[in-house]
Amino acid sequence: MSEEEKKEEVKKEVEVKEEVKEEPKEDNSTIERANKAAERLEAATKAAAEIADKQEKILVEMKLGGKTEAGEPNKKVELSPEEYAEKVLKGEVNPLDVSDESK
Repeated sequence: MSEEEKKEEVKKEVEVKEEVKEEPKEDNSTIERANKAAERLEAATKAAAEIADKQEKILVEMKLGGKTEAGEPNKKVELSPEEYAEKVLKGEVNPLDVSDESK
């Protein structure tokens, strides 16, 4: 081989080595981006867990406080005898159904 051919081969080898050196940099940047994304995901998961805990505490307080999920206490409305008679005549209330009174 002539000297020129050897120089060309050396240049090609140097170019290949430079390309190989550049590839790990890309991998490192990919790994760094993945690590940053994982950190953001962990932070978001932690924040979501804190919010869920707060919501659970609020729900427990509401239930123990005698409130419904709508925020109003359950109210049972009693009908006057006249209103009850009107509903019976309209067919809205069954006078033989005693299950409503036990609720």
